Amino acid sequence: MELDNINLILYNKMKYFELVFSLIIILSSCENRFDVKIKHSDGTICKFICKNDKDTLNSTRYCYYNSLLTSKTTFVNGKREGSVIDYYPNGNIHIITNYRNNRAQGVNKVFNEQGELIRRSFYINNKQVLFESIMVNTDDSIKRKKIVILRKNREAKWAGELYTNLDDEPVTVASLNIGDYQGMYVDVIVDDTLQLGKEATVKLKITFPVTIPEPEILTGEFDRSLTCIDTLLYVKLDSLGRDYAFSYIPKRPGNNYILGELIVPDNLLKDKVYFFRGFYVKENHPASE
Repeated sequence: MELDNINLILYNKMKYFELVFSLIIILSSCENRFDVKIKHSDGTICKFICKNDKDTLNSTRYCYYNSLLTSKTTFVNGKREGSVIDYYPNGNIHIITNYRNNRAQGVNKVFNEQGELIRRSFYINNKQVLFESIMVNTDDSIKRKKIVILRKNREAKWAGELYTNLDDEPVTVASLNIGDYQGMYVDVIVDDTLQLGKEATVKLKITFPVTIPEPEILTGEFDRSLTCIDTLLYVKLDSLGRDYAFSYIPKRPGNNYILGELIVPDNLLKDKVYFFRGFYVKENHPASE
């Protein structure tokens, strides 16, 4: 009986040392997976995983400060490409910015340290043209969701804002004044990941205080002045309820987005209501035989 106990103790110790040895090997292999390491004078250490030996022009760079990951960036031919991610000291994501050919393009997201989305911006060719701020857990329990246009003179132009209903008075066309809307925005609902060339459904959930007669919906490619230069979808309806759906076939892989505008009659609103949403498009790889 005592011999069995001794054997069991020896067996457990062997398993323990095997586990420790395995962890050492794993940690060592994780550290050695980096092809290039550069230490900067400010204490930041950048480590690169290169596509071709030590070619940092085509690589993914991980930056650390005091052993904490601060950012992750992918380079193609020396230019930022795809998602650039900045991290909080607690490891949560702080900012995600999408790049195309070294210029910010598409949706930028900002989170608080608890991981809640607090802001989204839309960039066209390195210029921020729209932003949406989301205020959560405010003391007065009012939640706001705001989309603002940034004009050339850097003055922010109001474009849409959601307030909770602060009174029981009915909303009429005559009572609509900029700043008093109790709901006026468009949410884009689509999967976070789509397949290249495969049809997907995009749903627009409309929040507006009154029924909209003769609205127009336009989605496509816009320039930095928010002028549509290539139409993906245009529709003019007799009236619009609370939602609209259309089919979309993504044609390019990687980070992508939908950008559009809801156009309503001038007697309801002088400004257009813009909407946007980012997602990832993956390529379809045939199953290996």
